[in-house]
Amino acid sequence: MPPYNCYNGWLPSNPAVYNAFVDDLFKNARNCRDDHKAQSKPGTTTGPDATSALGAGHKEPVQKFGEAIKKNPLMVKLFNNIFKQASQSPDPDRQIQSFSNLLYLLDGIVDKPPKFQAPNPELESAPAEPIGVPMYLLFDILSNTAAAYDLFRMEEFNKALKNLLNSWGKYLQSADSASTLTTDDDGWFGKAGIEILQSAGRGFFDQTYVVPDPKAKHKGFTSWDHFFTREVQYNARPLQKSYRWKHRDFPVDMTRTIFNACESTVERWRSRVKAHDRFWLKGMPYSLYDMFNNENGVEKEIKEEAEKEAKGEAEKEGITDPEEIAKKIAEKIAAASDRILTARADAQEAAENAAKLFVGGTVYQAFLSPQDYHRWHSPIDGTIKAAYRVPGTYYAVLPDEGWFDDEIEASGALIRSQPWLTVAATRAVFIIEGSKHIGSVAFIAIGMCEVSTCELVRENGQPIKVGDEIKAGEQLGMFHFGGSSHAVVFNPGAKVQLLTPEAVEGEEGVVTKGRHIKVRRALGISLAE
Repeated sequence: MPPYNCYNGWLPSNPAVYNAFVDDLFKNARNCRDDHKAQSKPGTTTGPDATSALGAGHKEPVQKFGEAIKKNPLMVKLFNNIFKQASQSPDPDRQIQSFSNLLYLLDGIVDKPPKFQAPNPELESAPAEPIGVPMYLLFDILSNTAAAYDLFRMEEFNKALKNLLNSWGKYLQSADSASTLTTDDDGWFGKAGIEILQSAGRGFFDQTYVVPDPKAKHKGFTSWDHFFTREVQYNARPLQKSYRWKHRDFPVDMTRTIFNACESTVERWRSRVKAHDRFWLKGMPYSLYDMFNNENGVEKEIKEEAEKEAKGEAEKEGITDPEEIAKKIAEKIAAASDRILTARADAQEAAENAAKLFVGGTVYQAFLSPQDYHRWHSPIDGTIKAAYRVPGTYYAVLPDEGWFDDEIEASGALIRSQPWLTVAATRAVFIIEGSKHIGSVAFIAIGMCEVSTCELVRENGQPIKVGDEIKAGEQLGMFHFGGSSHAVVFNPGAKVQLLTPEAVEGEEGVVTKGRHIKVRRALGISLAE
């Protein structure tokens, strides 16, 4: 059986829970398709007969996503190939056979909040588990194909997908999205939900997090996103004051200590990292330049600015014809070509300079589960030297055959691709200049799947700015709407020793693969002179 437990909440640990969720999703999709087909006039094309036909009656954001894909023949072709290549269920009732099939499945997600799912009681009696990233479960098997590797990295595809995710994100900020914040069996505060939220030593929910009103409906949370981005009580996650080293207690030296930036599960760490490396290889070495590079981001910003300006001019001139508006946009973007080239060159230079700071250093990576606390905190005392967002992918993965060479597993490739996502996924990048011992540290917040927003913001609501002074443990920002990963990069001169069991000669070591570590806990120390 595939190692579902390796995914720590991203995929259900019980295959029966996964099957129940998928069965419900396909049943809802078939009902929607059949209802709209029955309501259609004879002779019209509304069913999922062809990839070019979207079907009828879709939710508005799903319809717009479908139309954006349909406009591009290459994206249509790649979707066709994905459905052929994917290791789908042998049951035809659980196969995505066409693009319109996929759209009907998406219809069942974009106006509902994440919930807990129980197995089919007729098949198995077992606890419910969180479906914290439902859209990821839909794209999971599809993503692990050669065609998806091409499609899911396309800028045009990710633009369309981002619009879909943003629409869903807007719903998740509405009062209606709090409907699963209940004590019901499928609620996040039900018996199974609270057990998951308090697992791995996270602590009692009401005593750990800032809960608006523990006795009120939904505990006072006004939306799913309000719950997802909940704050943590400082007393529950204080900055660690001492740590164990070789069976002795030592007080924390703020000039040498690195703290955990995110409540997360250890994925891996690698030393002697290079400025440029072949990150697509099976071992997925880190490539610093590509992690920091934002040339596509600056180009995107300029193009969006030009598009906004062109649309504004068209509105003033009374132009409503879509082709005329598109022509004005193309002209504005063409006029900005020199500016784009300059901005890309500047971004490349900035990435090279950033990479030079950390060549030969260490990258530490850990991932956040849907049930985790999703705000980021500074790992050190220091000064913000860089803070920016890098646009990227949401569901792209490096196709593989699973954890084990002798057992093929199509699911979970996104989680297994975490090191590669440091150069491919949507992310927020910070470079912080610390003490003379620690020097420069980079923190990279990596959005995975449903995460459509990486928000750079301090605890007081003010944006993070270059030049800001920040203390270890203070807020840098937060994720919205899904699961995520993060990386911390240390320069070689800091001689950072992570607090592994081997380093501290005992169980006091917290840095070990698969261990869940609380935010603001000591993670490592600088041994530099």
